[in-house]
Amino acid sequence: MQGLGSGAGGNNNVTSATTTLFRRLIWEGSVPLEIRIDQKELPADSDRGLGESYYLQVPRISYLPLIVPELKQYLIELVLSEREAANVKEDVWWFEDEYGTVVKWNWP
Repeated sequence: MQGLGSGAGGNNNVTSATTTLFRRLIWEGSVPLEIRIDQKELPADSDRGLGESYYLQVPRISYLPLIVPELKQYLIELVLSEREAANVKEDVWWFEDEYGTVVKWNWP
């Protein structure tokens, strides 16, 4: 009868390498995001024909508030005038999934 760890040294190395690989892939992974503005949320004098989406590839272990400055800059360039941009307050923004469920910002 073999004791634990004897005779299976090669398998332990393979298991360890596989575990390390999966941990690295999870830690370094990323998530594709498509950000669209609801047409009803656009200012009255903005380009309501906006059919574009903003695409981002963000780290899997990240927080949505970290992308808000980049998103704001994109929106200012695309649909908001400088006057409207001055009135934009990120603290009233929210994210929803495709089903209309509000996404929690504090979860990675």
